[in-house]
Amino acid sequence: MSETHDIGMAGPRGLAAGVLLLALTDYREKNGYTASAAAWLFSDREDGTFSFLRVCDELNLDPAMVRRAARHGSVRRLREAGFLPGFE
Repeated sequence: MSETHDIGMAGPRGLAAGVLLLALTDYREKNGYTASAAAWLFSDREDGTFSFLRVCDELNLDPAMVRRAARHGSVRRLREAGFLPGFE
């Protein structure tokens, strides 16, 4: 059984949070998915249910703030401020 993280949300918000958390993790860890995570995080496209901008809107997050945090390695600060519950 795989380990799961309790992100404190259910339904569409929980799914949106999971998508964002995965992208931030991939971007931070510089793994095989880093380039696609970066492309998604820094895209201004609004089409698609799970575009970065729509995910931020669903979670009431400022996209510029999330991008700054990702760029400067301060994603943990977003979590500590309560914006990304469950992000390790």
